Amino acid sequence: SDRAGFCIGANPTAADLIGCSRAELLRQSIWDMMPPQRRMEARAMWRWFLDTGELDGAVTILTRSGQPRDLQYAAVADVVRGAHLSVFVPHAFEAAAAAELSRASG
Repeated sequence: SDRAGFCIGANPTAADLIGCSRAELLRQSIWDMMPPQRRMEARAMWRWFLDTGELDGAVTILTRSGQPRDLQYAAVADVVRGAHLSVFVPHAFEAAAAAELSRASG
């Protein structure tokens, strides 16, 4: 994302987590992905992130279908001048459940 929070790059895995195509993701801002009731809090966290350079923790995003999804989030400011790297990953319990299903079916 850029400093304003608009997506300027995305990989297929991030798009899959959100339930949209890469092209759709690139037309959004991070604010479009936040539930409306959490946007003010998220903007305050974003300002803190811009000042400190790092942010991590749990975040709730809206999938393409409008359903909330809890993810683990990590971001690093200015990996390239004016561009921030954000990483969304499934929560540990979600990843553990997927691993368990994989073991059970394998």
